[in-house]
Amino acid sequence: MRMRWVQSTLALAMFASVARGAPADPVPSKQDCIDAFDKEQALRAQNKLRAARDAARTCSASACGKLSGECGQAAFELEKLIPTVVFEVKDGDGHDLSAVKVSMDGTKLADKLDGAALEVDIGDHEFTFDANGQSAKQRFVIREGDKVRHERVTLGLPTPVITPATTPVTTPPSTTAVIDPPKPDAPPTAAPDTGSS
Repeated sequence: MRMRWVQSTLALAMFASVARGAPADPVPSKQDCIDAFDKEQALRAQNKLRAARDAARTCSASACGKLSGECGQAAFELEKLIPTVVFEVKDGDGHDLSAVKVSMDGTKLADKLDGAALEVDIGDHEFTFDANGQSAKQRFVIREGDKVRHERVTLGLPTPVITPATTPVTTPPSTTAVIDPPKPDAPPTAAPDTGSS
């Protein structure tokens, strides 16, 4: 009977821990809320929409009181404005590559590509793609609200096609036989005159 009670208690404790889930994010202080609000405004003015959205999410916590609603609305609006790009990276022979590291202006965006769109900031940016010892850099102008934009990037050159060596065919020199043209028949020569009739 005691064993069944211990099992029931353990099962109940496990269920309670699963129901609680992961520990909640720390509750921001009033000063954290004000700082996050100011940061969201400044980052938005600099067109750093991803970082601005993250700041807006911080001050949208219920602990931020009056700022909570305004920050929540800002986070919602920013989510719609943040552009996304799907990079299609291929090797020189046209095969898809997924083990590609992607960075934007020197800051890492992804360690590999799985076909999902990557969030990027608006503006003129230099993207670097690294895979299989090959590297490529390309500049793209990213526009606000541009969603699921597709860009194709090629890393490396095509594999050279090697054909078996062929020996050149030589033709023997032309051997035209020169034949002397036939000589015209000589006119009949008159017999010497002997004076006899």
